[in-house]
Amino acid sequence: RIYRTMRSFSFDAMIPQLLFVTGNGNSHEIVERIKAASQNPSYTEIFLSHVPVDSVMLKGLTERLASKEWDGVHLSQCTGMIPELIKVCAPLVEKFSIMGDFQCLDKGAACAISDALQQSRIKKLLLRVRLSLDLANALYEATLSESCKLQELILPISHTCDASMERLSQALCQSKTLRILRLNRNDLTWKMDDNQIETLMVALKAHPSLKELSIQGSSCSASSIAAICENVLPTLERLDLSNHRIGGDSLCGLETLALALSSPTKRIKSLSLSGHFLSESETRLLVDAIASGSQNHKNCQMEELKLNKCNLDDASVTILGRNLPKMCTLAVLQLRDNPFGPDGLEALCSGASKNWELEQMVLPTTRNTGAVGDEMERIKAEIYYHLALNRAGRKLLRANDHGTIPLAVWPILLSRVREALDCDYSSHGSLTGFHCADAIYHLLHGPALLQR
Repeated sequence: RIYRTMRSFSFDAMIPQLLFVTGNGNSHEIVERIKAASQNPSYTEIFLSHVPVDSVMLKGLTERLASKEWDGVHLSQCTGMIPELIKVCAPLVEKFSIMGDFQCLDKGAACAISDALQQSRIKKLLLRVRLSLDLANALYEATLSESCKLQELILPISHTCDASMERLSQALCQSKTLRILRLNRNDLTWKMDDNQIETLMVALKAHPSLKELSIQGSSCSASSIAAICENVLPTLERLDLSNHRIGGDSLCGLETLALALSSPTKRIKSLSLSGHFLSESETRLLVDAIASGSQNHKNCQMEELKLNKCNLDDASVTILGRNLPKMCTLAVLQLRDNPFGPDGLEALCSGASKNWELEQMVLPTTRNTGAVGDEMERIKAEIYYHLALNRAGRKLLRANDHGTIPLAVWPILLSRVREALDCDYSSHGSLTGFHCADAIYHLLHGPALLQR
């Protein structure tokens, strides 16, 4: 769980750049371990797990943090002098997190977070704690300050009262630098209700900088979807509504979302509805809206669509495949863990062959055996073949009236071909037998051969 959390929390950092420290041993031993490990220049972040913080630990950490520039500090279920630790660590880093298994922070720790946000360079904050009224007030006080630089807030919501949610909404409304907001449900026994979602959306209306919103695991009714579409969708670039059903009036909610997606004013680039069970009619509604927006409005730049675990069958995927050529800006399509078979794959293959922009398609693992399984693997290989051509620069042929590529472009194109094809495709299927030479051959022979 810690590994997954840190991978999702880091900007581009890999786990080897993380100095992981547990609370085994006394304070002197822990400080010595940190001192020895911090000599390694590859470590850019510190993760403290179950560490008891006393005056010795606090002094040692202060020295270590001052000895070099760190990108992030992360605290998981640490005990002791937490407010003092926050005051020492937070002002020195851009990424800071507290993970306490959704326990309430005391008022001193909440105030320390507020002070740190006002006085530090923190741009990314993860708080895996319960959103108490004290914490909401602390965030409100921090965002009042012109010196607050917070750009991304990850705050898993759990058992939050209306007063805390309203105060959080006020804090987010006045933050002028916030670009990414993730309020994902992490407690299976609780979820945000419609009133809380609508309060939050009204507060975020026309937010000057918010570009990405994630509200996973809440039950959105049609009124909640309408609040999202009316207040924040016109300015968002990424929207994640994964892992929850769009209420009992699902079709009504999807109609509202589909209408907003086909609007010329929306600029959304990434949409995730993973975890929704979409029927054939619901899939048609969604896909038609995205295709219509892509074809008719130059501002509609849908680049990524995630429909994992949506229970899509052959009929639903056939609708998607037929519309792929119309989704002329789509670059990434994720369809893992859906139960469609060869007929759905054939429709996707046909659509991929006519879409010159799509570069990545994540398909379900083939579970069929025998002739059916072999046929599905063959179709997958053909799909990946078309995607590889797209990554190599196939759209250049369409952009040129003569169906040829200018000589001056070839050095750039060849570099792109090598970068696009000389990598590991194990997670997206096999490209056995497809090499740089294949892409170059097809590109040289122009659109006629590609169409075949």
